[in-house]
Amino acid sequence: MAVEAPELLISLGLVQLLVWAFCCLQVYQGWRLPIYHPTSVFLAYYFVGWVLRPFAIVTAGGSPVWDFVGTDPTGFDAVYGATMGIMALLSFCYGPILVWPDIYKQRDIPERRLEIGAPAGFAICAIILVVLGAIGTSQVVAFSTTVVHSFKTVYLETGGQALVGTSGYLTMSSRYLLLMACILIAIYRKLSIIILVTVAFVAFRFYVGAGRAEFVALVAVLLLVMMVRAKMTVLPWQTIVPILGLFWVFDFLGGNRLAFRRLIAGDTSFGDLVSSYLDNRGDGFGTSDFQEFDTGVSTIRAVHDLDGFNWGVQYLRLFIWPIPRQIWPDKPVETDLIPFQSVGNFQVITRSMVGDLYSNFGPLAVIIGAILVAVSCVWIYRRMAESPSAVFYISALTFYSSLPIYFRNSFVPVLYEVLVCLPATILIVWLGKIRFAPADQPVKPIAEPAGALLRPVTG
Repeated sequence: MAVEAPELLISLGLVQLLVWAFCCLQVYQGWRLPIYHPTSVFLAYYFVGWVLRPFAIVTAGGSPVWDFVGTDPTGFDAVYGATMGIMALLSFCYGPILVWPDIYKQRDIPERRLEIGAPAGFAICAIILVVLGAIGTSQVVAFSTTVVHSFKTVYLETGGQALVGTSGYLTMSSRYLLLMACILIAIYRKLSIIILVTVAFVAFRFYVGAGRAEFVALVAVLLLVMMVRAKMTVLPWQTIVPILGLFWVFDFLGGNRLAFRRLIAGDTSFGDLVSSYLDNRGDGFGTSDFQEFDTGVSTIRAVHDLDGFNWGVQYLRLFIWPIPRQIWPDKPVETDLIPFQSVGNFQVITRSMVGDLYSNFGPLAVIIGAILVAVSCVWIYRRMAESPSAVFYISALTFYSSLPIYFRNSFVPVLYEVLVCLPATILIVWLGKIRFAPADQPVKPIAEPAGALLRPVTG
């Protein structure tokens, strides 16, 4: 049976929706976790990438990922892939309690005020980071109305793509712009400054087109900081429309990265851009860049076709990537044992967290991996609420902003982004003498247990 069969895909979507709704009841009514908790971020990711995608494939008449990769999944592949997604969801939500029974005691993050002790040092370091960020961005982006990227790549026989004419050390400095935006939002409390920083950064990302993930990252940090300051754990209904609007703009840019540049240059009209978007992406429910179900099924199918596992060697990139290509000209970008390229065009697609975990050693790897990821995320979240270190707090914000990218891909690129920002974070905290306000004290863990299933909220 072809996997494009509408009845099968709709059934898979409904089953995933029911499991997702059950987890939401436990998370929000049983454990009363705030909407900005890492588990909430995963639930949002799962809903867009796994629950909605089967319905989007039906309305779109097929999966662009499967067409691009060259995968022809069967009904069994789709059911098996959805099952792995559900296992990851249940493991992420419930698994941490098995290894850390009181993991959800620290629910919300108390407000913690950062202050600048040396404004001159902070300003000098901020200027340096913005300049480095602009240089890194210029290496990545071509500021024209004909192309988005300025760098060139070459495909390697060992897997992946290598940069030509520039270095990853230089392009990664573009991350400093997001880092500075997050720092300013975390420190300054005047709404006018926060709006100015947010609008300026979002407008810049719209114009650049490439690197839209940073736009999502800033919105995540902005919501976290603002909700913590307002002592809110539930998203106000007034914010739903703006968030959906920004999500639509994100999807809109995915269909045409040059849209805003061409619009400003007068090369196209807004009506033409909307018409093109509706023709190419209008039936995807806004999930065209979150095709996690599609990529997960493709990856799992490839693992079965090649009859082998990675056994974790894909994470050797963590140690290989820092080696300059001048020292190792044939340095591989991918370090998989599984030759994915031999069964499909996997060079430029993400595998999803589920597919990446599955490639290690199958279903057990999905369960263990999802639990480890959840425990790690919540540990960082709890330390963010308790640690007296401004460096850790800002680094945790950087990590938090990258969560959607990790869930979509692998932890190696996300870890690199955090590590790239770490020296800059240490420098600006040191030069600016950034610290928590004296009135702020480390938060004591809440003594109340996590609670039983669907425990009613009182008080």
